[in-house]
Amino acid sequence: SMINIKSKFSRYMSPEFRNKTIIVNSLIAFSKSNGIYNEGKLTVINKNSITGNKSHAIELEGGYQNSILYNNIYNNGTIIHYPSGAISRWGGGIIFKGGILLSIEYNNFYNNVFGFINAAGTQVDISNNYWGSELGPIVCSGYCSGANGRDSISLVEGMAVYEPFLTDAYVPETEPEKPEPVIIVPGIMGSWEKGAEGINRRWVIDPILHTYDNLIEAMVQSGYVLDESLFLFPYNWRSNNVLTAGLLKDKIDEIKAQTKSEKVDIVAHSMGGLVSRYYVQSNEYENDVDQLIFLNTPHQGAPESYLSYEGAYVMGKFGRVKKFAFQIEAVKHGYLSLAKYIREQVVSTEQLLPVYDYLQEQVNNNWQYRMYPVQYPRNTFLENLNAVPAVEALQQRADITNIISSFGANSTLTAIRVIPDPDIYDNKWMDGYPDDIEGGDLSGLIAGNGDGTVPYSSLDFLNGVQIIEMADAEHREIVTKAQPDIIEILTGKRPEDYYEGPWSAVKRVLFIRVYSPVDFQVIAPDGNVVGKDFASGAEINEIPGAFYSGFDTETEFITIINPEEGDYQVKLQGTDNGIYELGIDILEDGFAEQEENLMSGIISAGDEESFNFNYKESDQTPAIVIQKEINFEDLINDLEELYANNEINKKSTYKSLRAKFKHLSKKYDKIEKKKKYKKNPNQHIIRSLEKTNKKLRHYLKKNQITQTAYDILNNDINSLINKITQ
Repeated sequence: SMINIKSKFSRYMSPEFRNKTIIVNSLIAFSKSNGIYNEGKLTVINKNSITGNKSHAIELEGGYQNSILYNNIYNNGTIIHYPSGAISRWGGGIIFKGGILLSIEYNNFYNNVFGFINAAGTQVDISNNYWGSELGPIVCSGYCSGANGRDSISLVEGMAVYEPFLTDAYVPETEPEKPEPVIIVPGIMGSWEKGAEGINRRWVIDPILHTYDNLIEAMVQSGYVLDESLFLFPYNWRSNNVLTAGLLKDKIDEIKAQTKSEKVDIVAHSMGGLVSRYYVQSNEYENDVDQLIFLNTPHQGAPESYLSYEGAYVMGKFGRVKKFAFQIEAVKHGYLSLAKYIREQVVSTEQLLPVYDYLQEQVNNNWQYRMYPVQYPRNTFLENLNAVPAVEALQQRADITNIISSFGANSTLTAIRVIPDPDIYDNKWMDGYPDDIEGGDLSGLIAGNGDGTVPYSSLDFLNGVQIIEMADAEHREIVTKAQPDIIEILTGKRPEDYYEGPWSAVKRVLFIRVYSPVDFQVIAPDGNVVGKDFASGAEINEIPGAFYSGFDTETEFITIINPEEGDYQVKLQGTDNGIYELGIDILEDGFAEQEENLMSGIISAGDEESFNFNYKESDQTPAIVIQKEINFEDLINDLEELYANNEINKKSTYKSLRAKFKHLSKKYDKIEKKKKYKKNPNQHIIRSLEKTNKKLRHYLKKNQITQTAYDILNNDINSLINKITQ
């Protein structure tokens, strides 16, 4: 026999294998005798092909609890035709001579001399097998034969139960083909750091606008498992894309090791597509990317990057958040010029600059395009990435799909009209100033076709790749609307619809941030809280869709997507003694850069202060009026702390203001006790506070107080007037 299973096993074998033989997934063929001969104690024969053996496929003699499942048993046994006309037949499928059968099921018997022979004299169960015909086996007590002697089954009559039998050959259920692991690579602003500095600080994928939530959920519904077959790659989008591409390579290596896969698929949005391109086109590429799907990737850059790079002018809904982060980081790195900081430290902004003609200048009273790269900020990153040999390498190294969208004929900044830099000493606009853009004049910003962020010509740059074009999807929306195409490309199965969660339509974002030394929390109109829990010292987030960057961080802020209408409260807690700033804005899309709405204050470690504002949704951008919860005692305390911190330069000014506030405080307390007897009893106090506010401007002009002192006292007085008026 090809495989001889005896009852005696080596004493050196481990106990679990000493009395067990397992034969699986094998081809057992062309033995001059039996394919398998068993006289052992326990044999498992599963999922094998047993064919062409001269005698029996399997001979069982004295085996104990034999299990024979899911085998293909065919073309076994021997037929000899003698010259006399006699025919000799022996062998075939299985011959059972004794022992205990656990199960013989779901095997396919066909074209054997005999299918099953029971020579043990005891009845056995051989049901649920296929015998080469939908009619089942041929039952006989002797040698049976068909036309060719190999399409019949011989059973010992009455000694085997073969019903029910299979009417078709058994085909084992195949596990669905395991899809290659997928990595989602977000774009610029598509990742944020979360948590306190140190080991708990981590990057998370777009927790503000939730751009990728719908795609992630749709892929999970299609069978992907997060962190098993679906992976996220949040990263520091300020960094050089070359360095980020190196981190992407590390991530791919990690995923290949985890999933035992040779390749991964990548879905890359916006600048994430440039990161992915750099890796695939680089010398470090390891031929480990199969499908590479771009979603609105700026293959040739985007003009709005010029505004950030040259003048620290940041457009769009995210503009205020982005600029806030840049301002904090610029101060940390000792930069007095924000534009200079962006040019030197936020390398990705330079790498998004267009590499084509997009600046216009006046020549003989006509606006004409400059020819790139003369009098342009250069983007060598994209120039190299888009060189013909580099693009050809990209096309050869992965299966590329470029999914792009058009959001309208005048939806996207496509060109900029500039004049010579009016101030050569301010570290801004060296290659041209969009005339009076900082004064609110947007006439120099030329709109054209694109996705609202990237011009169409930049999206559609790649040739020789599959292109899918979508209408009426802006730069961020394409991640949701392209779900059916993405999943079909990756899996071969197209979902009927796309998943659309609660944050698909982002109308407005409430953006609240603080400049140290404070932590804070926000209480929504329904009483839910997000921010730092002052009692426990932990983070709290009860508002759906809100994001809190965490305390003990350089950039501490909260965003609330599609905020509900009503009265909000902001509570601050001092982490040290000093001056803080609180900013509250509503963020919307548009070309214009939004002004920052700030309120200053002074605080001591452990002290708490509260502010209120009302948000009311309207067609126009609502103005947020920040009202501090304050009384005269708070006003006097702020004055004293400002003087102690040298924000009030003249002692006589400090004494004069302090005396004034104490006098008004006493008068206010007296009036409060009697005001029910008088009409408008506090008008005199309000007029006195308004006059004091005018004096503050005089003190500031005379350099008797600093701008910080003016801002804090002015805000305090206005909040106090508002409180008294109510």
